[in-house]
Amino acid sequence: MRFNNADVVKKFIFRYLDLPLTNGLENILMNITNKDIFNKFIELSKFLSNVCIIRGNKSKAGFTLLEVILVLFLISLILGLSTIFFANTMPSNRLNATAREISATIRYAKTLARVNSERHTLTIDLDSKLYGIDGGASKNIPDDINIKVIDPLLGEVHNGKYPITFYETGGIEGGTIVLFTKKKTVNIKLDPVVGSVVIK
Repeated sequence: MRFNNADVVKKFIFRYLDLPLTNGLENILMNITNKDIFNKFIELSKFLSNVCIIRGNKSKAGFTLLEVILVLFLISLILGLSTIFFANTMPSNRLNATAREISATIRYAKTLARVNSERHTLTIDLDSKLYGIDGGASKNIPDDINIKVIDPLLGEVHNGKYPITFYETGGIEGGTIVLFTKKKTVNIKLDPVVGSVVIK
């Protein structure tokens, strides 16, 4: 995301701060993106600190109201962009975290089956969005995350309770768990023979 009003900001700096416009400031204004917004914020803060030092050396009269407004405008603009950035990334992070938690529970159930030499079952309640190993506590799936299971025989399963069985040999009987939001989908694939768990 680039600043379309960078020229206006540069004119303010040139006119009211009475400073030459350097290439460094121009790069800060024109090259800020969501990915490096915090690094650019630090660069801008350093530049504004240098401005304060220079102005302090040139005059003891202090800062004008326009200078203060300019600094507040730049800071508010960057903070606003960072808020939008985090608002867009939080659902994706929550989806990835949920997929990792389910995968960890699957691996734990597989380990229990092999260590205890007995079958264990992980049940996913697709209606109430709960999952857990038999005899253990259930965990919640966030409300903004949808879940379904693609079974090799039944096809797509959207409702009811879906069991995933773990055998003493390390094999797993179950389909692919699909977690999805409006913008992203994550698949948890199970290998029925080896019992491996892969997130895609």
